[in-house]
Amino acid sequence: LRNMMGAHFGLKPGELVRGFWDKPGGWLECQYEAHNQAVKDHVPKENLLVFNVKDGWEPLCKFLGKDVPQLPFPNINESEDLKQATTAMKIVAYGWIPFAAGAGYFGAIAARWSLDRIRW
Repeated sequence: LRNMMGAHFGLKPGELVRGFWDKPGGWLECQYEAHNQAVKDHVPKENLLVFNVKDGWEPLCKFLGKDVPQLPFPNINESEDLKQATTAMKIVAYGWIPFAAGAGYFGAIAARWSLDRIRW
């Protein structure tokens, strides 16, 4: 599915996801703006809400024809929360490595000690 992203703009398969590292600065931002403009050009205005989460509940609820909730608008993408989530993912992904290395080290010492005690 990721290979298809950007194909409607004539991009090579996967270029939008994996092939942008060698592009000039601002290339990815231009693709983002081009996509947004294509959506605005093709979706009827009455079916499209261009929404900024900073605007809160009101424009979203008005667009959906719903009452504004009394709850505060959720801000789950706060930068500090993202930093904590990134740290947690790194710990989960890489935290086992020191334990595996330690187990291998002590396992090798135990094996060597056992072999040294065996009389051939």
